Amino acid sequence: MTRRPLRFGLSLGPDGAEPLIRTAQDADRFGLDLLGVRDEPYRRGSADALAVLAAALAVTSRIRMLPAVACLPLRPPAALAKAIATMDGFSGGRAELGLGAGASPAGVEAFGGRPAPGASAVAALEEAVQVVRLQWSDQGGLVFGGAHYRFAAPQAGPAPRRRIPIWLGTDGPRGST
Repeated sequence: MTRRPLRFGLSLGPDGAEPLIRTAQDADRFGLDLLGVRDEPYRRGSADALAVLAAALAVTSRIRMLPAVACLPLRPPAALAKAIATMDGFSGGRAELGLGAGASPAGVEAFGGRPAPGASAVAALEEAVQVVRLQWSDQGGLVFGGAHYRFAAPQAGPAPRRRIPIWLGTDGPRGST
């Protein structure tokens, strides 16, 4: 069994009335390892998680950050991959990616997305990981045609300088394998 060091982090709700950037700076200063920003764009009064991440990465120096987790029905995976790779490059390798199928189907639908039910959500999540990895590959002539996502790029990328970790926000038996 491989032992991994224990890491500590903070989950930040994107409440637009809270001092989000100051909280991120405090987490960095106090030595936390991770900061996750919940992606709940359909919630009234919430700030955009990706904008919070970009701003927080710009004013911190060591803490790793990720959307916890990005709401895939509202964020196309290829565009999300490009945003995270850009943040990772600008921050010196401190951005990570969290993906989820959408915790609030009603919220996703109200915000113009199409939630995927049950097993379909798991399949969509699996496809999204494939699309993200393709976008990060920096290869040419890429094509992916799944049931949930399509991706075609004469040239993907740019490729991140490192293999960016992908966290999955799942539950149930297929989420634990």
